[in-house]
Amino acid sequence: MRPTPIHAKIHIPLIVSAILISALSYIRFFITGSIGLDTHFPPLPAAEAIGALFIGAVALAGYGYYNAVLRGVELGLSFDRVLRLAKVLGVLSLVALPLLSNDIFIYLSCGQAPLMGINPYTDAVMLPGTDYHRFVPPIWAEGPYCKYGPAAVSIAQFAVLIGGSNPFAGIFVWKLLVFAAFLLFCDATALLLKRFGTADGPAAPFILLCPILWVQAAGQGHNDIFAALFLVGSLLALAHGRFLLSILLLTLGLQVKFYLLPLFFLFFLAWWQTVGLTRRTALILALSICCAAGFTLLLHFPYWTGWETLTAIYGPLVSEQPMNNAAYLIPYALSGVIPALRPHQELLETALHLSLLAITALLALWQLGRLLKKKDAAYLVFVRIMALVICFAALRFHAWYFIALLPLCSAGLPPVWLRWGVLVFPLTLIFDIHNFLPRDSYALMAILPATVVLVNLLFFFRLRERLTGGP
Repeated sequence: MRPTPIHAKIHIPLIVSAILISALSYIRFFITGSIGLDTHFPPLPAAEAIGALFIGAVALAGYGYYNAVLRGVELGLSFDRVLRLAKVLGVLSLVALPLLSNDIFIYLSCGQAPLMGINPYTDAVMLPGTDYHRFVPPIWAEGPYCKYGPAAVSIAQFAVLIGGSNPFAGIFVWKLLVFAAFLLFCDATALLLKRFGTADGPAAPFILLCPILWVQAAGQGHNDIFAALFLVGSLLALAHGRFLLSILLLTLGLQVKFYLLPLFFLFFLAWWQTVGLTRRTALILALSICCAAGFTLLLHFPYWTGWETLTAIYGPLVSEQPMNNAAYLIPYALSGVIPALRPHQELLETALHLSLLAITALLALWQLGRLLKKKDAAYLVFVRIMALVICFAALRFHAWYFIALLPLCSAGLPPVWLRWGVLVFPLTLIFDIHNFLPRDSYALMAILPATVVLVNLLFFFRLRERLTGGP
């Protein structure tokens, strides 16, 4: 019996992709005998086969995602089908081993530290004593790798408290917490889509069937799903006029991932446009800000040893070298073409990164100016600002950062952004192929650099139209 077009073009490619990626994680584990990354790799013949299959799985994910977003209406993809399929993909990804990312081991190592009387921020030298540290790659193991907010550490601490000192048990509990957050994210996003009246359009598959969401969150356990969950809850509260709850949830999300900071402007703007400026509303706003500040202090209190606590959390973020973005790629290419520039490559990276930060800030101010002049919708403006922040201001541009961008798309996106997303989101999964393959793999050396460059170039394609909404 031939499958229907909706199954052949959407359901089957996405489901096969999820199954294949989960299966590859076990194949890699059985070949190497380790879940540790950057230390154990399959031998080259097996590695090349795994690389080819992984690229094929990403291609299937991209094909199904493209059809769901841009052809879903004509194929008969209803909102209920989107929500069910998203949860099926989450279940299939849940059973995968976390072999696309090192971060899950870093989370749990930081989470175990407080249970051992170690401050994960200021006593980083003691972190090698944790049970999870042996799975942290050497590139991170010798440095202050706990760069996540106290809310993220608390969630990881709970996982370790339940899972105990057995790393596999801790990973299992963490993945269950992530899966619960994934399911809550799907249902909360569904409510937000209905609130905006966009449940039957392309916004639902664009968000809920995004390969980054089910591969990197439900599958690989990135804590960005918690930031995204708190964000979608904040947006729901904002849509219903619950401003105090909104700012508290946004503050909680910020204490998981710091890149949510620009979204506080969305809160203030929505508050101002909804209630206006009177003495009473100004007092309520001031109270909300004080509550958010007090909540932040409460989250930091268990780890507070003075101002060095803040520098220990955010200092490593600032000192990181750019990777996977234009601030790194352009100096790298120039030093390759002009060998005399190699001694100055790091200086060029720093200069370009600072320039991009300044450009991002100016573009964000320009976007806010358009919004105040009523030339744009609020959520669309903040999609653009967050995309600029993630692609250009983030020191390390990773696929899973886009998870927190997805809830902002609930109000709907113009086709130019939809087409950009259905190309870029699946492609960024390739960024993590290096955790599957040894560094001398032909698949890695041929595919990864080309993909990273292509993703960066795609950001500039029709950028003016994506930032203004017109040609």
